[in-house]
Amino acid sequence: MTIQIDEEVPESDGSLMDIEGRNSKVENLVVENNNVRKSGTTETTVEDVPIQLRRSTRVKHTPTQNDDPRYSVTSYSRQKVSGESEEPQNTVLVMKDPVTYEEAMSRNDAVYWKKACAEELEAFIKQELFSTVLKPVGCKVIGYKWVFKTKLDEDGQVERYKAQLVAQGFSQIPGIDFNETFAPVTHHQMLRILLALANRYCWHIHQMDVKSTFLNGDLENEIFIRILPGVEAKEGQVWLLHKALYGLKQASKEWYLKLKGQLEELGFKRSNADHRVFTKIIDGKLFVIAVYVDDFLLFLSNISHIRTVKEDLKRRFEMKDLGEAKWILQMKIERTDINDGMRKLIISQEQYIETILERHSMADCKPAKIPMAANLQLPMLTEAKIDITEYQRCIGSLIYLMICTRPDIAYSVGVLSCHIACPGRTHMQAVKCIFRYLCGTNHYELEFQANNSNDTSPIVYVDSDWGGDCMDRKSISGFAVLLDGGAVSWGSKK
Repeated sequence: MTIQIDEEVPESDGSLMDIEGRNSKVENLVVENNNVRKSGTTETTVEDVPIQLRRSTRVKHTPTQNDDPRYSVTSYSRQKVSGESEEPQNTVLVMKDPVTYEEAMSRNDAVYWKKACAEELEAFIKQELFSTVLKPVGCKVIGYKWVFKTKLDEDGQVERYKAQLVAQGFSQIPGIDFNETFAPVTHHQMLRILLALANRYCWHIHQMDVKSTFLNGDLENEIFIRILPGVEAKEGQVWLLHKALYGLKQASKEWYLKLKGQLEELGFKRSNADHRVFTKIIDGKLFVIAVYVDDFLLFLSNISHIRTVKEDLKRRFEMKDLGEAKWILQMKIERTDINDGMRKLIISQEQYIETILERHSMADCKPAKIPMAANLQLPMLTEAKIDITEYQRCIGSLIYLMICTRPDIAYSVGVLSCHIACPGRTHMQAVKCIFRYLCGTNHYELEFQANNSNDTSPIVYVDSDWGGDCMDRKSISGFAVLLDGGAVSWGSKK
């Protein structure tokens, strides 16, 4: 006996109600089929079979309004740390830095930005940065742009407002406007080694900052720049630069050559391991100066010798003495004495982590326990499926954090960096997983403990898989170098 179905049955939407309804239809058909067999009828149709509709037993509620207070309740809010005060703290609300000169002058804090611009122009005159000349025939005149930055201290409070006039160096022509551009900076590995040694040998760590850094470099090429609006000048006149200006291709190189020459006059020698580290022996004690662009770190056990060198540097450059180092390159430095001669030095970046979480709208995310799922295989795409710019911004923020203080995300960041040209939704989800991990571990820090009897020999850990990448069958290796209990160097590479 066959059952002829005249209607086309619609596809199921997969819902529980739809499945139960279709099961009810099948049961009714089976019952009718048995009755047909008993009566001897040869044919029936679906129209002849009565179908009972199933009514939902779900309790109906009135739709919730948008302003319902229940919308503000979420499990993704940050949990209050035990012991944290319920009272509001006295914090300063820092606005985003202005992008244009017009925006800076129209804000509530415009008076501070005006003062910063005035200080920058005063530095130009003091350094004899330029001279006003008639524009030569056929020469290229470079434009400029104001760049504004709010400098914060280790507590996140506003330290000062900084304005810089930056030349549009992208319009310079190689071989005519500049030749070489390379300038070294102190490696973060060397910086951590020096901090660990300073903790071991009770060195003082002092910090200095150079004002208008690149204005100290002397230019070898003729560079012409447009005159600022509001400056009295005749038609056809431009500025001929005598000193390096921010934004020029060769600015960092000229500053490094000037600094190297001045330190050599003071008796310092450049380190072969790191060309931004300079050393000198004073009364049998090692004096170390580490330079990162315009930030100086001075290491020595004798505080009087440090003061002497500071005065020598101030006579050569306009510098600001910041005293004991507490905050450098977005890293917070803390030193404490524990007991029995044991000393501890801590490096952390909690403020930087909170900044990047806020920047990428992950400040209130749900924390994760691991930065990346085990054995996660990411596809290699041939074209981007998401916004490349946002993905690259996220990876750039994570790379700097990984280089400075977080070896625990080195593998995850390394894997995601391979997809920086053609990212997809899966890659972005993995990036957000790292942000969630950082949200729950923003208090992690590098800690160095030492006393006078500890062994200075480093401890090295190395490991590698075997063809762990299923896409190209390449292996991924990782290493970590520890000194006095804290990591000073690490990496994860394919």
